[in-house]
Amino acid sequence: MHKSSTTTTAAKIQKNRSVNTDSENGEDSDDDVAGGVNEKIVSTSGQKRQKQRKTYASELLPMKLVNDPSKPMITLSNYLMKKRKWPYRGWHKRFFVLQDGYLIYGKSEQEIKRGRYNGRCDIGLCIVTFIRELQRINIDETNSVYHIKIKDRSSFEQWLEQIAIHRNYRQRVLEEQSPLIKNINTTDEPKKETNHKSPSPINSAIKSSDRLFYNDFAEIQVQLSSLSDVLEQIKINTTTTSSVSSRSIDGGKTNSGHTPSASISSINSFTLLDVQRQDYFELSKKVFDNLNNLYKRLSVLAIEQQQQLTNSVNAGTSNTLQSISSGSTTMSRHESIFYDAPEVLSVLLLNEDKDEIEKMSDFESSSCGDDESHAGDLSHISTIPPQLKLPEIKWRRSSLPSCAPDTSNIGLWNIMRKAIGKDLSRVAMPVILNEPLGLLQKLCEEMEFSDLLDRASQTDDVYLRLVYIAAFIVSTYSSNYYRTGRKNFNPLLGETYECIREDKGWKFIAEQVSHHPTISACTCISPNFIFSQKLQAKVKFWGKSIEIFPDSLNTLVLPKYNETITWNKCPMCIHNVLSSERWIDHYGDVLVESSFGTKARISFIQSDYRTRLNNVAGDIIDATGKVVHKIFGHWHENIFCGNDQTAKCIWRQSAVPENSKQYYGFTRFAIELNELDDDLRKQLPPTDTRFRPDQRLLEAGKVEEAEKEKARIEQAQRERAGHVLPPKWFKRDGDSHVFIRDEDPGHNYWKKREENWTGVEFMQLW
Repeated sequence: MHKSSTTTTAAKIQKNRSVNTDSENGEDSDDDVAGGVNEKIVSTSGQKRQKQRKTYASELLPMKLVNDPSKPMITLSNYLMKKRKWPYRGWHKRFFVLQDGYLIYGKSEQEIKRGRYNGRCDIGLCIVTFIRELQRINIDETNSVYHIKIKDRSSFEQWLEQIAIHRNYRQRVLEEQSPLIKNINTTDEPKKETNHKSPSPINSAIKSSDRLFYNDFAEIQVQLSSLSDVLEQIKINTTTTSSVSSRSIDGGKTNSGHTPSASISSINSFTLLDVQRQDYFELSKKVFDNLNNLYKRLSVLAIEQQQQLTNSVNAGTSNTLQSISSGSTTMSRHESIFYDAPEVLSVLLLNEDKDEIEKMSDFESSSCGDDESHAGDLSHISTIPPQLKLPEIKWRRSSLPSCAPDTSNIGLWNIMRKAIGKDLSRVAMPVILNEPLGLLQKLCEEMEFSDLLDRASQTDDVYLRLVYIAAFIVSTYSSNYYRTGRKNFNPLLGETYECIREDKGWKFIAEQVSHHPTISACTCISPNFIFSQKLQAKVKFWGKSIEIFPDSLNTLVLPKYNETITWNKCPMCIHNVLSSERWIDHYGDVLVESSFGTKARISFIQSDYRTRLNNVAGDIIDATGKVVHKIFGHWHENIFCGNDQTAKCIWRQSAVPENSKQYYGFTRFAIELNELDDDLRKQLPPTDTRFRPDQRLLEAGKVEEAEKEKARIEQAQRERAGHVLPPKWFKRDGDSHVFIRDEDPGHNYWKKREENWTGVEFMQLW
C-alpha cells in the first residue's frame, strides 16, 4: 500500500513539473512538438507506457535559394524565441540582429546597441534548416546549434528569406577574399570548354566515393551517439557518488567526535577514485567534442557536394571541384562565436528535446535579470536606422602569451620566514611569485561588472539602486577566488594605467600617488556614473596566512539623481600560504551610505577550512533604520535579492576560461587588461603599466630576464627616494585624492592625451 502511494505521488509531481515548465516558459504545452516530436503518453493498468511520435521533416535551406535582384538584402532586428539548454531549458526571448551576413543576439536591444553580444555567427559558414509547420529555424555553426522560433508566419518567411540572402552575400564575400579559390578558378578556366564537351566519368567516381563518404558518416554518427550515452552515464554516476560521499562524511562527523584511521583511508581512496573518474570524464568529453566538430565540418562539405551533384549531374568537372574546394575553404575560415552545447546534425529532428551533453551552461550575461522586461512585438520586423548602426567590434585577446611558470620547487618558507609580522608591501619578493598584472590594473579589474552601476543609474527607486550598487561591490571581490597563488606587481611612484572600454561605456585612469605610505588613486568616468577610489593597504604575514587590511574610500556619483554613495572595503585573508591548497576568505562588514540617507550593510561571513562557503548577507535600510530589501549569496558567484524561495538573481559571475588555471587564474576580463597593440602604444604615456618591462617579460614567460629587470627597476626607485614627485593627474582632497579634471587643463589626463602629451614632462620610471 505504501509503495503504491509513493509511486502515485511521484507521478503527480512529475506531471506538475511538466506543466510548470511549460507555463514558466510562457509557451503552449507543445514544446515537444517544437522540437520535432509530439509525444502522447498512454497509461493503462498493467501496461507499460507507450509513446506515439509524430515527426516533422526538417528542410535544408538551399545554398543558392535567393538570386532575385529585386529582393534586396536588408537588416532585420527583433525579439525572437531562442531555445536554451540545461539547466534553463525552454524558450526565452532574445533580441536578434541580421546584418551584413552576420547574426548577432543579446538579451535586449539596448545591450546590442552598446556592443554587448551573447553570440555572433557568420551565416555564410552555417548549415540552416527549417521546419515550416512549426515556424522554426535551426542554425548549425559547427560548435553549436541555434533553435529559433518565430510566432508570426509572415515574419518567419521574411527571416527565412533574408537569412538565405545574407548567406549568399557572405559566401560571395568569402569567395572573393579567398586566394585559393581564385587560383583554382584561374587554373581551371582554360579547361572549362574541354571538360564540358567530354563525358563526365569523374562525376561517376565522385558519386561512388560519395556513398562511401556517407557510410563513414553513418558510422561516426553511431559512435557519437554511443559515446554521448556513455558520457551521460559517467556524469550521472559521478554526481551520485559525490553526493553519497558527502553524506557519508557528514554522517561520520555526526556519529562520533573523531574519524577512525580506517575511515580516513577509505575516504582518501574514494576521493582518488572520484578524481580519476572526473579526469576520465573531462578527457572523454574533449574527444567527444573534437569528433563532433569534425563530423559537422565534414557534414558541410558532404551536403554542399550532394547538392551540387543533384542540381547539375552533368555539369563540368571543374565546377564540381570548385564547389568542393569552396566548401573546404569556407570551413577553414571559421569565424563563429557562440556558446551553446554541440549537437549532432539531423535532417529529421527526432526526439530533439533529448539534449546532448552540455558543453557550457547558458549563463548569458553577468547580471541575470528577467527577460519579460524586454518588450517586443514578434509580428513586427524593423530595420535598424543608420544612426543606430551596430558599433564596430574590437576583438581582444583570449589568452596570455605564455602560461604561468611552475612554482612547486620554490622554497616559500626560506623566502618569507624573515617577513613574519612585517608589511609585505615593503618586502621585495621574487618575480616568479607575481602575476603579470599591477595593482593599478587590479583596481581596474573591479569595474568588470560595471553594468550593475549602469542599471543603478537608470533606476528611480532609491532602495533598488542600492541593491544594484551592493551587488557591484560584492562583484569586485569575485576574481580573488581564482587568484590564491600570486601577488600583483607593486606600482612605482608616478606609475599610471588607463583603460578605455567602449563596449562598457567608460574610461578609467589610475595613478600611484604616494610611495610611503603606498597609496593608489583611480577614477572611472561614464555617462551614467563617476566612480573614484583611494586605496592604501597593509599586508601582514603571520607564518601560515597573509592578511590584507585595506584603508579604502570608494565614492560613486550618479549625476542623474545628484546622489553620492560611499563605502569601505573589508579585509582579506589568504590561508595555507606555504601549501598548494591555498584559499581566500573575505570577512567583515562593508557600510554603504547614500547622500539621501539610505544605507546598506553588507556582511562577509568568515569561513573556515571545512565550509569555505563564501557567504554574503546584507540589508538595504531606509533613513529610519527599517530594512527594505535583503540580499544574500556568495561573493565569488552570485547575489540574490528577496526571500529564499522567491529571490531574484541580481548578479552572477561570468564563466572563467577553460585554461584559466594555466594563466594565473585570470578571468577573461583580466586577460585583456595588459594587452598592448600598435595603435594603443602610440597613445599611451611612457608611465603606463603596460610598458613596465619586468611585468611584460613575466607575461611572456621569461622569468630570469624579468627578475633582472625587477631588481634594476626597484634599485632605480630607491635612488629616486630623495626626489619629490607630486601626483600628476590627482590632487589631495582631505583624506582622499581627487582626479583633476577641467579645473586645471594642464593636469587633466584626457585633455593632455588628446594633445599627444604636448608640454608634459615624464620621469623615467623604467
